[in-house]
Amino acid sequence: MSCHKTPFSRSSVGRVLDNPFYYGQMRIGGTLFPHCYEPLISKELFDRCKRVRAHYRTQPFEYAAKPFVFRGILRCKHCGAVITSYTKVKKIKGTGEVHKYTYLRCSDKANRRTDCTCPQVNETMVEKQALQFLRLLSIDPRLLQFTLDQMQQLDEAEIKAQKTQIANLRERLGQIDKVRYTFIERESRGDVDSEWVSGKLKDLKKEEERIQVQLQQTTDHVPEVEWTMERLLRIMSNAAKLFESSHTLQKNALLRCFCANSTFDGKNLEIIMKKPFQKCLEGSSCIKWSGRRDSNPRPHGPEPCALPSALRPV
Repeated sequence: MSCHKTPFSRSSVGRVLDNPFYYGQMRIGGTLFPHCYEPLISKELFDRCKRVRAHYRTQPFEYAAKPFVFRGILRCKHCGAVITSYTKVKKIKGTGEVHKYTYLRCSDKANRRTDCTCPQVNETMVEKQALQFLRLLSIDPRLLQFTLDQMQQLDEAEIKAQKTQIANLRERLGQIDKVRYTFIERESRGDVDSEWVSGKLKDLKKEEERIQVQLQQTTDHVPEVEWTMERLLRIMSNAAKLFESSHTLQKNALLRCFCANSTFDGKNLEIIMKKPFQKCLEGSSCIKWSGRRDSNPRPHGPEPCALPSALRPV
C-alpha cells in the first residue's frame, strides 16, 4: 500500500525496481553517483531482479509452435491479420510418393472472421521474393573492406582519447591524496582550524567518489563495439547466402533480424527493413552506389565515382 492507502500500480512498482538508489547509487542527469545512505539491497540482487523481469513471459521460439520460415513476420495487406503457415501432405497416385508443401494464408480468412480476398500461396514463392530483398543488402567486397579499415582507424583514435582521460583521472586521484595529506599535516601543527580542515576533506572525498564513478564508467568497450559492427556488416553483406544455406529456424531468425514490418497481398511481398538495414536498402537503389543496371543479373558493384579514391580503378 502507498502512503495514500491505495495499492501500488504496475508502473510504480516498475519504477521502484528500476531505481538504483536502493543499492547505493543515485542517478543525476543520467549519471550514477554513490550516496551516503545505507543500501537496502545489494547490487547483485538488483541485477538479478532486472534479468528476471527482462525474461518474464518469454517463450523460446522452438517450443512455441511448429517451425516455419515466415512465422510471426508477415501480415495481410488487405485486412491486417497475421499471415500463418500450414503444411499439407500430398500422396502421388501410382508411385505412392509423399510430398509436403507449406502454404501461407491469412489467419482471419482461414478462421472465417472476414471476407479477405488474400489467396493462399506456396511458401517457396515468398521465399524467393525475400531472397531478392536480402540480395539488395550486399556490399561490394572492396567497399566493405575499406569501410572496416576506416572504422578501425576511428576506433584507435577513440581508444587513445579514452586512455588519456583515464590517465588524467588517475593523476587527479594522486593529487587528491597529496592535498589530503597536506591538510592533515597542517592541522597537526596547529596552522589551520580543525573545522576548516574537515570541510576541505569532505569536499575532497566527494570529488574522489565522483572520479571513481567516472573511472568505472570509462571502460574499454571500443574493441567490443568494433567487433559487433564488423560482424553486423559482414552478416548484412552475406545475408542472401546465409538465407539460402540455412534451415527453417535460422531463416526465421535472420528475417526477424533484418525486417521491421512486412506485408503480403497474396502475390507480392513488401518488406520494410529495420533502420540501419533500410538505409543500406535505400542506398542500393542509388546509381552511384549500386552501379548502372545491365543485362547481367549478378549483384551490381558500385561505380568508380562511388568508391573512395584509394579503390577507384586507374
